[in-house]
Amino acid sequence: MAMESNFSVEYLHGVIHEEEGNPICLIDKISMKGESEEEKVIDNLLLKEVLGKLEKRERQIIMLRYFEDKTQSEIGELLNISQVQVSRIEKKVLSKLKSYIS
Repeated sequence: MAMESNFSVEYLHGVIHEEEGNPICLIDKISMKGESEEEKVIDNLLLKEVLGKLEKRERQIIMLRYFEDKTQSEIGELLNISQVQVSRIEKKVLSKLKSYIS
């Protein structure tokens, strides 16, 4: 499964799940309650920026794991790597992301 290296803003508004007929968008999932619209825009820009700093495979794993709710095993099957490799890459990427945003 190939994923584009650039993600468009429209993707953040794409429906990722429906609950009782109500669509839930990606932006809803990553937004925090009580944030102003300005804070949400800044958070979304920051997210897009830090995801852009990742290597293609790293970005794929994060997108599949946290935005498409795939398990490490499912991701491994999609990318033809083991679950253990997915786990190691995910751990490394989360550390990278933490350093980017701090």
